[in-house]
Amino acid sequence: MRKDHRVPSLRSIWLGQRMRHLRNEQGLTIKYVASAVEVDFSLIARFERGEHPLTRDQMTTLLAVYRLYEPRQREMLLRLAQAVWRPRWEVDFDGAVPDEAFVDVLWLESEADRIRIYSPLTIPDLLGAERSDDDPANPQERLAAERRHALHGQPPVDLTVVMDECALWHPHGDRRPPLEAGASVRVLPAQAPRPPGATVPFTIYCLPDPYPPAVVHIEHLSGRLLLTDASPYLTLFEALRRTALDPDQSRQLIATAQNTNPSQER
Repeated sequence: MRKDHRVPSLRSIWLGQRMRHLRNEQGLTIKYVASAVEVDFSLIARFERGEHPLTRDQMTTLLAVYRLYEPRQREMLLRLAQAVWRPRWEVDFDGAVPDEAFVDVLWLESEADRIRIYSPLTIPDLLGAERSDDDPANPQERLAAERRHALHGQPPVDLTVVMDECALWHPHGDRRPPLEAGASVRVLPAQAPRPPGATVPFTIYCLPDPYPPAVVHIEHLSGRLLLTDASPYLTLFEALRRTALDPDQSRQLIATAQNTNPSQER
């Protein structure tokens, strides 16, 4: 991943906005804050625009200047600052992170308490079961395994997936959704009507306070879209969920596909 120049990430923009809000609440100028942190005032301005990170020590000083002592909010902001300064995914899984926007996706997965996925063509990565021939030295496979394991933390992530029946028969898929994985998986039958707009895959990350309520991730040929106006997609997902088979019927169809499709055998 290129390190020389980055477009502001979703993480850095949110952090800068939140810290600007705290500064304004205290009625402090950028020059005053820069003096307290012992940096140039232009760096604080860039930080608030999401263009430059701060170290943990600098963030700790800022939080003291802004008189933010509430433990939960402090920890959230320090964790977010660390994800901006040096995302652990770039360190622990070198070579497996294709672009800066994907780090935002990994961060959203780590912070979300609910995830909603619509996948019309393939089995989503978060449902992929581990295989005996997975290589623990391969950073891509290690990252994929960690993403799946993280869903079962405490508390576990509420994961609901709606996928098209054709995804079960996709010829390039060597993964399959586990039948018992703590996720609610619903299959959309091939003959079922599709609501308008159900043409591309998308993922909705529902976030706790003080983050925005939900962010939508859409991957396309030129990159990724991260949308904070999630309402249309929440409505669309609910329509897809109602149209799909219930979880028991979906498990039966998945089992049939696994027993029939050689590329999905255990």
